[in-house]
Amino acid sequence: MQLCFAACVFATFTTFALFASESAPATNSAVFHAHKDTASIDSDQAAVLDAIRSNTLPEVLPHVWQTVRAYALNSVPEDYMAATVKNPWTFGKKFVVKEGEVWWPWNWHRKFLFVEYDDFYADFGEMGRRVRANLIAYQLLYGPQPSVTKQRTSRVGISVAELETVVQRMSDGLYPWLAPRYSSIRHMQELFLNTTGTASESGIVFCVGKKHFDYALLAITTLQRVLNYTLPIEVHYAGELDLPLDMVTALNTLPNVKCVNLLSHFPNELDNFATWSLKPFSLLAASFRNVIFIDADVLFFKNPATAILKDSKIFKKYRQLFFHDRTIDRRWGAYSRWFRKAQPVLTPYAESLRFLNGLSRHELESGVVALDKGDPGILHSLIYACKMNSAQVRNETYSHVHGDKETFWMAMEMARVPFRFTPGYSGAVGYLDSEVEGLVCGNMFHSDEELEPFWWNGGILMMKHVRNDWFMRFEHVVNDLEKTKDKWVWETDTKPNCIRPVDPQREVSELGGRERQIGQLYIEMYKDLTKLGWKDYIGKYAEK
Repeated sequence: MQLCFAACVFATFTTFALFASESAPATNSAVFHAHKDTASIDSDQAAVLDAIRSNTLPEVLPHVWQTVRAYALNSVPEDYMAATVKNPWTFGKKFVVKEGEVWWPWNWHRKFLFVEYDDFYADFGEMGRRVRANLIAYQLLYGPQPSVTKQRTSRVGISVAELETVVQRMSDGLYPWLAPRYSSIRHMQELFLNTTGTASESGIVFCVGKKHFDYALLAITTLQRVLNYTLPIEVHYAGELDLPLDMVTALNTLPNVKCVNLLSHFPNELDNFATWSLKPFSLLAASFRNVIFIDADVLFFKNPATAILKDSKIFKKYRQLFFHDRTIDRRWGAYSRWFRKAQPVLTPYAESLRFLNGLSRHELESGVVALDKGDPGILHSLIYACKMNSAQVRNETYSHVHGDKETFWMAMEMARVPFRFTPGYSGAVGYLDSEVEGLVCGNMFHSDEELEPFWWNGGILMMKHVRNDWFMRFEHVVNDLEKTKDKWVWETDTKPNCIRPVDPQREVSELGGRERQIGQLYIEMYKDLTKLGWKDYIGKYAEK
């Protein structure tokens, strides 16, 4: 019985090896790993990417470039699984063998004969090296100054053909789910670049399921009717089970709103989606070059298109904009050590983050994320964030971080792409507590770069999971400017989340008349929605 079982397993792995060998010619990356340790590889890759960005590549020492070149040309898809997933016999817990398909715990995924484990350990350090190697070759091929790019290529002694081979092999191995819709990363980037100067250059994308349909409907109508947002909006969903056809049809009647089934973009990946994992794929699939992702329950005090795409100094310089989450869960596990092991060569900015100093397991609030996908570094980082949320490795990702949130900045840090957050950390918008001095209670709140009120999470209800008739009080806000102390008090059945700022005189302020008026308008619109029902509400607001 045991011999038969062992033979079956051996045959299964043999089948996988044959499948892999047919997809690309075999190589031996161990030749390179014997030549140089991974710490040196990380340092050399960072040096080359920094030099490309600062237009000083010819000054990089030749041996540094040769290290990167050798690694890139000896890391190809067929050894990807072996190099990035540790021994499954050590880390695996259960497995099944299926002929003609693989069983993932969350769905069926038709593939080939394979032994599937429900738990494995992904080597993000190795993945990061491959991502950087891919980005280096891509930047040299398709940099912003083609004439300079050709000169760089000749001076470092690597041919265009070799660079194209690296990009193709790396991309195919890291991101097999880009096909069949996108033939290459370059193809995808050109689609975004071609929107420049058109009505589709910039827009907002929501990820919406039936559970959050009312929240999204309120968010869209408040943007258009109260804040005078006029750019296009895409509503993404994962098939009819996620968002029924009648809801899709109704949303499409709203002005400048288009619903997009994400399953049509990434059919080889998203049939295995899991809640949070849709966000990065939604950002990637959005047709806009400049895209602002917004959670369904996010509401604004300002037009986000104006505040981010036109007025944000951070977005103008870095082509992205992130917002900090609350300072919480600092004692939860060894999250900072995990990422430092995966990415030992950190930028000074990353070193300053709470996450990497064990001060908060939550760094990024992904309720609002803005990216320029025409920028090659931003695009590669976003695709790698998708990888971190993909079915193949997200069990490992989510064992260290809370869903998708941290993967956006982590992908940029691992790809050596500069990024920035707005100043300050998530505070609260609501009211001064009458029982505890200095305590402000309400929904999570975020300010802009000038520390002015911008947006909040949770919709228009004070406690959306507890009561549907307790509306927000637009009285005070807290801009949390201190990152080292625990300040949050968790919600109860009678009180929402609260924060006690370190310096109330500096960090607590009253909302102005404009913000209070906007908040009251939102409350009235939500009451209208609950009274009419979503069908009649859409009929009322669907006037072109």
